Amino acid sequence: MRTWVTVLAATALSLSAMPRAFGCSCDGTPSVEEALAEASEVFLAQATYVTHLAVEGDEDRWGYTEVAAFRVLEVWKGPLKRGDTIQALGWYGPGGCGARVADSPKRPFPRGELSRAAPYRRPGLWVIYRYGGSPYRLSVCARTKSFDMGGDREAAELRKLTQR
Repeated sequence: MRTWVTVLAATALSLSAMPRAFGCSCDGTPSVEEALAEASEVFLAQATYVTHLAVEGDEDRWGYTEVAAFRVLEVWKGPLKRGDTIQALGWYGPGGCGARVADSPKRPFPRGELSRAAPYRRPGLWVIYRYGGSPYRLSVCARTKSFDMGGDREAAELRKLTQR
């Protein structure tokens, strides 16, 4: 009995010492047709470069921003042209809903340091949606996704909807 109480106390102590985790919360994902109508830009792009930035003011040094460069391959809506380049951001940490292009960097980050470019975790092809003048963001809460996470089916549906 004493061993069981000791194990329970040790488990409770170690859990209380862990960093807090906050899950991502999304309002729901619109259909492809709805997302196409609402978005200001929708296009297919190839990831060309990824880097990670530590989040300033993050005392635990676990949050980070991923900055990914993409080359546009196909446009379904908006002013971009094939060959244009864009940068997209994703934020990861407590409550972060970013869709990662590359493997997570080792954490915690050294204070104030930038991680090196990371190898791609996902294939470099992405369907990206942009709304209004907002920055390009990669989020699990939007229809933006890589080809291995359903982006190939998304692209096929977008081609049908726009008759390409």
